[in-house]
Amino acid sequence: MVIGPKALIDRIKEKESTAVRSLEENIDRTLESKFNGSPIAVGYDHELRSFVLEGVLDKYRATGWSVRIVYDQRDGNYIEFSYRESR
Repeated sequence: MVIGPKALIDRIKEKESTAVRSLEENIDRTLESKFNGSPIAVGYDHELRSFVLEGVLDKYRATGWSVRIVYDQRDGNYIEFSYRESR
């Protein structure tokens, strides 16, 4: 069977959907409990492929969050969420 890139990406996203849901739940819980206007660090240890992780983060960006991944060998990787209110 021959598989094209689009079909392969869709297959991978489907296989990783449980991990994606878990990550989104963790992010939502952390944002809800720590939001005070300052940047929020959300730790993650999910082994998602980079294009899947970026897809998740793009959903948060689309809702108004500024999001960046911080790679920290000492303390562990995390995702930083920040929000600047428009005036």
